[in-house]
Amino acid sequence: MASPKSLRLRRLTKQTSFFVSPGDASEDGDFVALRNIREHQRSIRSSKSNLDQIDESPLPIRKVSQSEITLKSEGQSAKDVLKEKLFKFIEDGKLEQVKQCIENNVPANISALSGDAYRRKITKENILHVALANKHIEIARYIINRINESHSDLLCQACEVSLKTTQGVKNVLHMVTELHDLPLAKLIIQKIQNKEKIMATLREESPVQIQGQRPRTFPCLHLAAFNGFTDMVEFYLDCGMDCNYLNQKKDTALLWAARWNHIETVKALLARKANPNVENDKGSTALYWAVRYGHTETVELLLTQGKAKPDQTRKLGLVAPIVLASALGYNEIVKILLRNGANVNHVIRGREMPIHHAAREGHVDVLKTLITRGANFDKPDERGDTALLLGAKYGHPDIVKMLVKNGADMKKKNLIGEDVWLHAVNNSNEFFTLLLNTLVEMGMLTPTVTDDGDQLIKIGCSKSPLFHAAVLGNCDKIDHFLNSKLDPLELDEDGNTFLMVAAKHDQHEVVQKFKTKCPIDAQNTKGNTALHIACLKGYHDTIMTLVNNKAKANIKNTNGETALHVSAYSKDIRAETVKILINHVIKTHAWECLNVPDKEGKNPLHIAAMYASPEVLWEFRFVRYKDLDSEGNNALQVGVRPGDEESFLVMMDIFETMKRDADINNQNYRDESVLHLAASECFGEGVRRLVLFGADLSLKDSYGDTVLHRLTRASLENPDTLPKYLEVFDIIIAESVRWWCIKNNLHYPDDNKQDYQKYKRYAVLDLTKNLYNNNDLSVLALACTLGASEIIERLTQMKDVMCFHTGADRVRYDVTYFTPLTNNSLRGLCSNSRVVPRPSCVEWLLATENLEKASHVLDLPPVSYIEKSYSSIAAWTYALLIIFHIIYMSLFSFCGVTLQDKIRRNVNDSDAQVATVLLYVVVIIEPAIIIIYMIYELIKYLCCGEQKMKLKLKRGKSSAFNTFVSYMGTFISLLYALLVIVWMILYLSSSVYQNYFLSVSLALGWLYTIAFTRGFKLIHYFWRMIQNMIIKDVAKFLFVYLFVLLAFSFAFHVMFQVSDDIVLSFSNPLHTMFLVFNMMLGMDEIFTDEFETNMNAVGYTTVFTKVIYLFYMVLGTIVLLNLLIAMMNDSYSATLTKQQLQWRIESVQLGVNIEKMLPIASRLFSRIKMHHGIVAPVDCDNKEIGWYLEVSSSMSTTSAMSKTNTETELINHLNDRITALDTKISENMKMFHSTLQDMHHFLQKQAEHTEIKKTS
Repeated sequence: MASPKSLRLRRLTKQTSFFVSPGDASEDGDFVALRNIREHQRSIRSSKSNLDQIDESPLPIRKVSQSEITLKSEGQSAKDVLKEKLFKFIEDGKLEQVKQCIENNVPANISALSGDAYRRKITKENILHVALANKHIEIARYIINRINESHSDLLCQACEVSLKTTQGVKNVLHMVTELHDLPLAKLIIQKIQNKEKIMATLREESPVQIQGQRPRTFPCLHLAAFNGFTDMVEFYLDCGMDCNYLNQKKDTALLWAARWNHIETVKALLARKANPNVENDKGSTALYWAVRYGHTETVELLLTQGKAKPDQTRKLGLVAPIVLASALGYNEIVKILLRNGANVNHVIRGREMPIHHAAREGHVDVLKTLITRGANFDKPDERGDTALLLGAKYGHPDIVKMLVKNGADMKKKNLIGEDVWLHAVNNSNEFFTLLLNTLVEMGMLTPTVTDDGDQLIKIGCSKSPLFHAAVLGNCDKIDHFLNSKLDPLELDEDGNTFLMVAAKHDQHEVVQKFKTKCPIDAQNTKGNTALHIACLKGYHDTIMTLVNNKAKANIKNTNGETALHVSAYSKDIRAETVKILINHVIKTHAWECLNVPDKEGKNPLHIAAMYASPEVLWEFRFVRYKDLDSEGNNALQVGVRPGDEESFLVMMDIFETMKRDADINNQNYRDESVLHLAASECFGEGVRRLVLFGADLSLKDSYGDTVLHRLTRASLENPDTLPKYLEVFDIIIAESVRWWCIKNNLHYPDDNKQDYQKYKRYAVLDLTKNLYNNNDLSVLALACTLGASEIIERLTQMKDVMCFHTGADRVRYDVTYFTPLTNNSLRGLCSNSRVVPRPSCVEWLLATENLEKASHVLDLPPVSYIEKSYSSIAAWTYALLIIFHIIYMSLFSFCGVTLQDKIRRNVNDSDAQVATVLLYVVVIIEPAIIIIYMIYELIKYLCCGEQKMKLKLKRGKSSAFNTFVSYMGTFISLLYALLVIVWMILYLSSSVYQNYFLSVSLALGWLYTIAFTRGFKLIHYFWRMIQNMIIKDVAKFLFVYLFVLLAFSFAFHVMFQVSDDIVLSFSNPLHTMFLVFNMMLGMDEIFTDEFETNMNAVGYTTVFTKVIYLFYMVLGTIVLLNLLIAMMNDSYSATLTKQQLQWRIESVQLGVNIEKMLPIASRLFSRIKMHHGIVAPVDCDNKEIGWYLEVSSSMSTTSAMSKTNTETELINHLNDRITALDTKISENMKMFHSTLQDMHHFLQKQAEHTEIKKTS
């Protein structure tokens, strides 16, 4: 039997369920029941009434009767007066009139009344529906008795009904079931007789209104079980209904009998083998619903008699019966479930267990039952909440007390760090007191006697409630906790006192009120005080409270930081707060406390320079400026923040305003000055002010780079910020006069334009040409190395510095250091100790790997004029060399051939005599020149500094391939010279092998003529293509083909061994290899008549040999040769694409090489002359000698236009390519459409042809 408490709660549930709104009907039933229980408990607590006072009188019937169902409105019918009269008599309950009307007007077979003419149009009601709807049982019985068993349509018809938003039908058996008239139901079944009609009628579903739920549709069996009509349930089962039959929602009759606690009905169904474990559409079983609605007796009946599964879960809600019963507080049901095998630690979604819900809802008796049965109360759910945390969170002191007494872990925290004490803070003081007393009573907390004799309690196991109250700023709670003897000096896991925690959360009232309860300057494990913490967060009110209470600002944390350091890197602190804090330090601390360094040597100004906003940074102006940190930076250097020039300018303002003694040229341990750093960040105004304050533009960093070196490099590394770098570059050039004057103790020429221009020339030349980095590069040389055309253009076009208008339409360019001649490196190579041999700017430019950038530089005057000069030198020199070489080779060839003829005929005629003279006079000339030149170059390379220069120029370039290519010509020329000399020696010694050397020498000599074509623009690319193809393509091809040749040569040679006659022709593999090679070229043939005859003579055929031949032809000739052709085609295209750029670079390189070997060549062949003398008028005073070239102004303009024309040509070429590509695509699309149309016409013809065939 159900306990009184469960019965009362059940009745309460039914009462509250009458007031469920339609919107609540969609809420899961578990939560509806749980909400009702919670509301009930709140009403009990608010009214302070007892459960025994609840009225236990029977409740109103819980179901909605037929009268509550609203039938559809009936339309007016005028078809048949009889129908109207009959319906009127039935509604009024006039049995005699009904009998008279039927007997007088209806034939013996009353089933005629089942036609549509005798049914209401809208609701489809017949006379039997109307009689039962108005509960006129006798009329209904009379009508049923008049029905013939063979015409029972009237009994099987259903009328239409509407329940709110649910549409459905209702038949006669539904109405009889609702009226609970078993005899009438039996009479109807007897009249229908047909088994199929009976089952169809019984299974037809009718909508029923249910409290707190949407209407459900029930067949007759479910409707009877719903109402608890056990006799009718058994009757329908006897009629053939399945006891486990499912309606549309997959409900069973047992489920609805259990729902309303119809014990007898449940027993009857279980006796008929009803399955209690069948689930409906939401997974609910009869047991689950019995648990949800607190039907204790039904639960026990289902578990014991029906063998229901106690742990079977549903899809929604609280899922498991044991969890649901625990949440709803049904202790008796919990016990029954546990006795019948339910898992006390059943886990549902969210890792929730029964004990979690019992604790959350405050069901002490259920909690006790669960603990007694071994529930794991310390296991958390997915949010980390244990039963203890849930009980504390929802304010159930009895739950908390019981769990604590049973050993629940007080240290547990959930995933967001909440513990029991936090929830205790959020609850009433009585809750906290009960918890504290329970812990003390159990010995889990032991009061400690202080020196003053007070007994204080330390929580120890978890964070003290004082911390939670401090976070919330609840001073009343803190008062209560302190009055409860909690230790105010207790620390959290980070060593914080509750005052520190209050400071961390800006609870300044807590700090002010309880400042005497614990030391205000106490430090945590990181060494931070409350003032450190408040400064980090930028809490103005808390900082003011601490300052007003004399908190110390000179205490260091573990990083050596004081409160000033912390406030300097705080993102949230205000300038006025920092001002008050610094005034506090100045007034109440030693002056040196302002300048205390941290572990990295940074004082507060360093930190503020790195992190503070401009307004806050200004307030740190009293801190010492010149201190250096562990990396050697002063505050100005660390103040260079990426992208934040405003803060850097504030640092400059502090430097200027406070008249600090800091060294503005201080270099850190990477030798970077503040000027290097500011220029790298493009701080133009900052750079200007730095120079104004005396920053040294010549300072070098650890790489030897000055600020201009760094800007030049950065302009290429960061193209997106190029305009900003150029702007800073221009600022430095503009301010270089001031730097020059400071450096040389000169007066700055404010009004003297002549002196200003002179100083500017000296300053710029000194900065860009005389200062070298660790790679021995000046700024100008570095710009040439990187191809920084914008920097070079600014320098070379700088008026009255490197570009001068001398009048008479002439422009003079200072080209000192530009070429080997003007760089004095030619003199330096001649053992002049006063000159350091360095590559010139042009040589650095030629060493760059980016040809496109180099070509842009070559477009700039005066480099463009130098290019023309060297191109002219190369063209004239190579023209003379090729003429000389052709004449020499002609004489050498004549000499060699004639002398060979003399040896063969042994005749000494006049030609032989001339050849002999040529042998001794002419043949030796070119080899001698080549060898002397080689010796000269070797001496220069080893003894005169050329080696160092070449190593500098090759630095960073890929060495293997480039080195091989660069020395290949030298190796061939030396080989050629040595072969000629060896031939001469062998000829004079009458050696029989001399003709071999002569033939090779002549071949190399004539081929060597091709090397001289490199000096001519029109055929330069031809030389370059031959060089690339031989080195890259042919070499690769020969390497692969060698193995193919070896493979098939040996294959053929083995086949030749079967015949002695064939072996006579190919006695060794080399002969066979030569044959195979010739076959690839089509110069020889293996399958002759003689070969086939010889093979047949020894009993072999040529089939296998032909197969080998076929494979060789495919692999060697078709594949490899075509691959070589394709590779050469690619090389040709690549060379032709780069031809213009390569010619410009190589022609200048040839000219430089010629000038370095023969300095007079520039004076002989160059159209543009280099002059040595005083470059600018301002140099007259110092008699500064340099190199310059002069051109007309029109030539300078033409050179500038050529650069534009080159770019225009490239754009036009690109446009032409795009147009050609567009045309080709259009043509291809037209061809594609044409092909599609042809296919379409073809398919049409095929289809027509097929149709004709079918027709015929």
